[in-house]
Amino acid sequence: MLTRNRKVRRCFRWRFRHWRRPVRCWRLSCSPTTTGSVLPNRRILVAVVGVALVLMLLATPILKVIGTSGAAIVSRVMGMILAAVAVDNVIAAVLELIKTNTV
Repeated sequence: MLTRNRKVRRCFRWRFRHWRRPVRCWRLSCSPTTTGSVLPNRRILVAVVGVALVLMLLATPILKVIGTSGAAIVSRVMGMILAAVAVDNVIAAVLELIKTNTV
């Protein structure tokens, strides 16, 4: 989840600004619950990329099994999931803007 970071020392751009001035930056790991270790995130990323690679290599056999109509159904379902995630992100961003009163 993207969080807004106003602390100078935790932001990756803190060296380029005056040390007393708060710096606005967006990072994926600025939340207070972050333990500071990015190793599990890299493991998850490698696992997801590995699964995607296996599925891409097996695309032809999978297409033979489910057929063209099955592929069309899977495509529509994935499109609906993508649209739902996009709407959720837009709503979360608008609520965050309303909550912080920044435009």
